[in-house]
Amino acid sequence: MTFSSPGRLQGTETHRSIQTPTADVPWSMDVVSLLPESILSEDSFYISGAARLRWNCLVLSTELKVWYAPPKATLGDQKLSLATLSLVHPKLVYDKTVTKIHTDPQSPRTAFVYAVNKDNGDFLVWQLDARSLTQRQPPATYTSIPLLDGDSITTLQVAAGQAPRIWVGTSQGHVYWVSQTTIPMSVHAQLVQEEKKSSFFPLWTSSSASTVSPSEAVVAVCPCTDRTFLVVFADGSVLEWTMHHTESRRVLFECREVLQLLPVYRAQEHANEISMLKVIQAAYQGNSLHMLFLVVSDHENSRLYWARFLDGTLQVMQRLNRFVDPAQEAHVAGLEVADNNVAYTIVSTHVDPGRVRLGVGQAGRTTVVLALSGDRVHELDVHVPGTVATILPETLTKDWVKYGIIVWDATGIGLRFTLRDETSKSSSPGGNRMHAKTLQMHLKAAFWENYSHPDQVPRLPPSLLDASVGDLEQAVISFSRQLLQEQREIITSPSRPVELHLAFIEFLQQTARYRDLSALCRWQLLAMGQEASALQAIASNHTIGWERDQIKNLKAGSVAEWLEGLQEICLTGGGQDRQESFLRWCCEGIDAALAFRAEHANATYDVPPNVLPQVQSLTDVPVWTSHPSLHNILKRQVSFWGSHSVASSSVAQSIVQFWLQTCLDNLMAFPNDVTRSSYTESLKEAFSLLRRISTWKNDLLLYELCVAHIYIDGICEIVYDHEQRGDGASFALEPLFEANAAQVDKTTNLLFGSGVLKWFIDRRLFGHALRYGKYCPEALAHWMKNETALAPYKWIQDIHNKDYSSATASLLQKINGGNAALSDTLNTLSAANLSNRIVMMESLVQADDSMKLHRNIEKKRELVMAQKELMGDNENPLQPPQRLLQIALQKVDQVTDSADKAHACMIGLAIATAFESNSEMEEKATSVWCKSIVSNEAAWQRLLNQQVDISDSTLREKLFADTVFGQLIELVDDDQSEDLERISFRNPRIENMVLGSLDPSGSDIAPKMQRLLRSAAGIESSV
Repeated sequence: MTFSSPGRLQGTETHRSIQTPTADVPWSMDVVSLLPESILSEDSFYISGAARLRWNCLVLSTELKVWYAPPKATLGDQKLSLATLSLVHPKLVYDKTVTKIHTDPQSPRTAFVYAVNKDNGDFLVWQLDARSLTQRQPPATYTSIPLLDGDSITTLQVAAGQAPRIWVGTSQGHVYWVSQTTIPMSVHAQLVQEEKKSSFFPLWTSSSASTVSPSEAVVAVCPCTDRTFLVVFADGSVLEWTMHHTESRRVLFECREVLQLLPVYRAQEHANEISMLKVIQAAYQGNSLHMLFLVVSDHENSRLYWARFLDGTLQVMQRLNRFVDPAQEAHVAGLEVADNNVAYTIVSTHVDPGRVRLGVGQAGRTTVVLALSGDRVHELDVHVPGTVATILPETLTKDWVKYGIIVWDATGIGLRFTLRDETSKSSSPGGNRMHAKTLQMHLKAAFWENYSHPDQVPRLPPSLLDASVGDLEQAVISFSRQLLQEQREIITSPSRPVELHLAFIEFLQQTARYRDLSALCRWQLLAMGQEASALQAIASNHTIGWERDQIKNLKAGSVAEWLEGLQEICLTGGGQDRQESFLRWCCEGIDAALAFRAEHANATYDVPPNVLPQVQSLTDVPVWTSHPSLHNILKRQVSFWGSHSVASSSVAQSIVQFWLQTCLDNLMAFPNDVTRSSYTESLKEAFSLLRRISTWKNDLLLYELCVAHIYIDGICEIVYDHEQRGDGASFALEPLFEANAAQVDKTTNLLFGSGVLKWFIDRRLFGHALRYGKYCPEALAHWMKNETALAPYKWIQDIHNKDYSSATASLLQKINGGNAALSDTLNTLSAANLSNRIVMMESLVQADDSMKLHRNIEKKRELVMAQKELMGDNENPLQPPQRLLQIALQKVDQVTDSADKAHACMIGLAIATAFESNSEMEEKATSVWCKSIVSNEAAWQRLLNQQVDISDSTLREKLFADTVFGQLIELVDDDQSEDLERISFRNPRIENMVLGSLDPSGSDIAPKMQRLLRSAAGIESSV
């Protein structure tokens, strides 16, 4: 190999960097792979090739080689140790073969290799995986493309789908659809043509050649969607085909014409005398069709063009004027569009692609990589250390690592090319001041020469053509400033500064050096144009007397300083008339400057009007309306109105708008804490001022201003105020959520939806927060989780989302952690019970958990009812069960009637069932049973002192009538609750715990007391 010393290049083990992007050359070029050593031989000539992800194949003069590069393979691995597979088949004729590789990005270790004979249509496909390279070759699947007499294959296209989608185009303009199945492997070719349906038998179709199909050769088949594809013909016509799959293998096709390139070219270039137009390459990506085509006229050499179309409409057409006669000297090696919509092609000169010898780089050849980004074509001459690159045609493929392309060089090098996005090129390095001064004089002479002879072609001297970008920018800025400052007759010719400035910009563009200027330089030129437009607006509007005297002091290049001095005069005693004159000039000048920016930023200066380049200080912000003097003027005026009356609300609105735009531009170009604070404070101060002079009409304008600056405090305040007044139709928040979803409020640093909800939450307007939350559910979920004040309302969001399980949990959480009135708690429990019942009905999986929740809800309801009976109050929050039990036991002592005491004890037992663990329930129930006994201790003492017959049938009736314990037993029996049954005195554990509590010492009285209690409870005594 000629490329024998890859170690000389900078890089890692997986690639070598040949070129890195610079400010002047925004390209990177890397070596990412090397051909396996086994492929290179002295007599190997390249016929065709293909690459896809990490699979590669080359058709040589004597064999078809396939190899796979593992993801972590080093360059050394790829060169020395990668296994290669030679594919053979009786139908394979190497020097007539076109190849393609297809693999799924999700499973790149498996690939299909396609080979088709250009002359007779023999079609072969192999299914390979990484193991195939070291094992026996798998069998090929064969079919034949039914070519017509004299027809031959010109293109083979494979695209991803549920199965690979394959098209074959021919020299006579025919396209064949090749369907493929993998299990078992089979392929079937079908001619793409429209089907005519019978009007009598809708299911009966007959084939006919398409009436719109050209006879020119097919250059490319471009898949668009799963069902549509474009066919591009050599004469520039483009057809869109739609596929309709049937239950059989056969596919039905519909066709429509999308484009005729020739009339588009004639209209764009105003060219009529054309002897030939031929499309060379075409590719489709991101709804855009790219075409490279050659035009030969009757009186000139050939021209090579690059065009991009969107839905058949021309977006950009660029002539590739690098080549004197591309028809004779240029060979296009392919066309690919990266996933970021930057299109790449490679053009080589003096190349015979059918006789390229591998491992040999030949002198006398030029290889240029071109990229179309937006509406600009970028060029890169390819030079590889130690050789001259000879690109292998049709090996161009998208890179799988970066937004770029990979292509094979004849010396065995896999090269990756990537164009750096120009939007990142905001400034250029400074140049030599003395050299820039000389260039400024050259530029001045060239401009005035062109301006004086507008019929001549603009020309630059070699010094400017060869100048570095830094030197050129210094010269351009200095001369543009000089051109503005030299204009003296402002009153008589106020439009001349703008006219000359725009003429200078046009001159730079026509001489092709404007495109080299950085974004910062272009913005600086735009700022000068803004000042010239402000100067024109002010100088065109004056009357006699004091205004005319002031205008005489106005000079180009110092308009902001002139306005600042004028403000000082007017605010310190100039009188009402002079203040009005100053404000009128200020508004007219700034308004003209902003209008100039909106009109010319894109169209003239080629910069986005709202994307500023980053600068190093506030004084460097490249917008005239952000001039320090203007910033001071606007800030001082707003502050003055803060303590004085405002003569005109419309003027105040204009000044406020200008001030906010100035602060925003400063923040965009020089973002730091100071500019961010300045911007947020200006929003608050401006809002306060305009609200002070508020009318309904002013509020509408202020509302629009707040929306433009994403000032959420202002937006929400206006919306809420007008909602309360009943005239909020014009101040709706709902339409703003989708349009501003990604916008950030710089005063809070919150996204729009999140900031709106926070505003209402902070003011405890939870209903508004929930209402607007449906337009930003993620933000609502965030605040539900992080704002404790909003947590009690989470169940509403859960119900809206039909998450009834979470709604139940949220409602119960609301009860556990809240201070709601008892009546609200009861309602909450009812809602929780309903949502839980829905879960029980809809989900068998959650049935057990839902039943547990149901029991817990019922226990809570018991506590609520207990508290209502004990305290007779619906407004206090629900008390914990420990406190309620204490109140119930206290009530036993407070009432005198035994039935009332038994009722209080019954409430105590109901409370006991609400405790979590069984041990707690039994402990609390024991205390209640003991209370029922000791509450009329005298009655029990009399019974213990008397000789009573336990078997006496009247004894139990007497115990029921005379004791609280007996009446409580009767109440428990009447309830028949499962929970009460577990803590009934008839439960032996409860009985033992009660007796233990009453007589912990175990005296002689215990057995008799136990017999009495058992008799009252109806338990047979064994004591």
